This record gives sequence, C-alpha cells and structure tokens, in this order.
Amino acid sequence: MNYLVYKRTKLEWLKLIAIWLAISVSFGLLFYQSMMGALIILPFGIVFEKVNRKRTSFLVRLRCQSQKSNLERKSFMAIVNTISLESNKKIKINFNGGNLSSDGGLLLIKEFAAKVGLIKLVKKLFKTNDHTNSRIHTDSDNLMQMLYQIIAAYFEDDCADELTNDPVLTSILEKEALASQPTLSRFWNRMDNDTLTQLDSINAKMRDIVYSIKAPEHMFFDLDSTLLNTYGKQEGEGFNFHYQAHGYHPLQLLSFVLIQMHKFPYHLPEKYYFRSHIV
Repeated sequence: MNYLVYKRTKLEWLKLIAIWLAISVSFGLLFYQSMMGALIILPFGIVFEKVNRKRTSFLVRLRCQSQKSNLERKSFMAIVNTISLESNKKIKINFNGGNLSSDGGLLLIKEFAAKVGLIKLVKKLFKTNDHTNSRIHTDSDNLMQMLYQIIAAYFEDDCADELTNDPVLTSILEKEALASQPTLSRFWNRMDNDTLTQLDSINAKMRDIVYSIKAPEHMFFDLDSTLLNTYGKQEGEGFNFHYQAHGYHPLQLLSFVLIQMHKFPYHLPEKYYFRSHIV
C-alpha cells in the first residue's frame, strides 16, 4: 500500500492513536507526575502522524521495489531457461542451481563396486568388535563412505562434515546424510587385528573375482618409498633429506607384496618384475 495515495484503514488509525496516547501519558507521568501533563504534548500528535506516514510510505515503497525486482528476475530467468543455443538446439541455459555436486564420477565407481560384488562382500564379511546393539551408520557403510571419499580425494575425516548432504554421496550410500567426522573417528578406533583379518579376506576374495575374469600373464611391482610425516618425537622417526621433513620411511609396498606372495601364491603369475624408485 502506498500511504501517499491511499488513506489509512480504521485499524491503522486506532493503532496510531493508541501509540500516541501511550506516549503522551508516559510523558505526563514522567515529567509532571500528573495525567494533565499529557495535554501539553497531545497536539504534537499531528506531527507524529505525518512523520509516521512518511516513514511507513518509504518502507512500503522499498518493499514494493524489492518484490518488483524479484518478479523481474524470475521473469528473466524463465525467459533464459527457454532459450536454446543457436549452434545446438538441444543445449539449454539454466541458472536454477539445485542439488549440485562436483563428484558425479562416483556414480560410476558405485556401479563398478556393485558389479564386482565389493559392496556385498563388505556387508557380509566386515564387522568391528562393536558392543552397541544398533547404529544409524553401520560399519560397512562407514567403510564404503571412506573408500568413496578417498577415491574422490577427500582424505581427511573432517571432509565428511562438509559433504554431509552431498547429493551424489548420499545417493550412492543410500542415506539422507553421511556419517560425521566424530562417527568416523569412533569407527577407526574400533579397528583391531580382527578387522585387519577381515579386510585381508575381502581383498583375497576380490582378487579371486578379478582373476576369474582374466588372470594376468605377468605382473609389475613398482616399488616406491613413501614418507609418513611425524610431528613430534615419535620413536624411530627421522629426518629425510629428500623430502626435507621428519617421519617414517618404510618400504610398505615391498612388505605387502612379499606377504601376499607367501599367503596366496596361486594368485600370482609365473612372471613378475620389480621396478624400484627408492629415495
């Protein structure tokens, strides 16, 4: 409503008069300790009404302009959304936003994991020594969430808090929200020798599945040293001049290969080669 053109309603007049009477009475009692004191400023109600009219009119005009701008913007976006590129009519311009994610490739990873049976194996074989009867986020869900995060380069547990409602991750994990960082930390703390044995078993079964499709004729083991940074005076840590940092510098891959060759010799081909990039 534009108050410079339209008259006030009866309800608005009653509210305005009530406010000014309250101000006048408060003034009389505060400065003159008498109701008669209110009569002194009562005539100034005319000035109060004009000031209030200008202020209300300004706020209403501002609100109307904002609503008009929103309508114009929506109208413009509606027009833009119907425009196709001249070079390709199938391509349309859209600025609606919506549920966006930069990790759409994980949908293909989920499809691959389901096809080779990894998801079923994890649900069947993986379980931590958890004494809690029920959890919203199960051990298998937490493990798959961390696998998907690592594949998408979200290496830290803290990343889970930023990805809580990511449309792709919630879709492939089939849940409304991801497990939070504290939940994942408690999950890691439940890891022990039993869970390592379970992961080893899952790895062996996955290798059987992959090799049943096509067994490799030869295999390369590319050995590369890796620095595990340390930030204190941990036992056995040292300074590495190549990386210019403190940490551990084990040959983890070599150890893993030798263990797998000893435990599962029938999985390996007759020929295998070693390449080393140790620093």
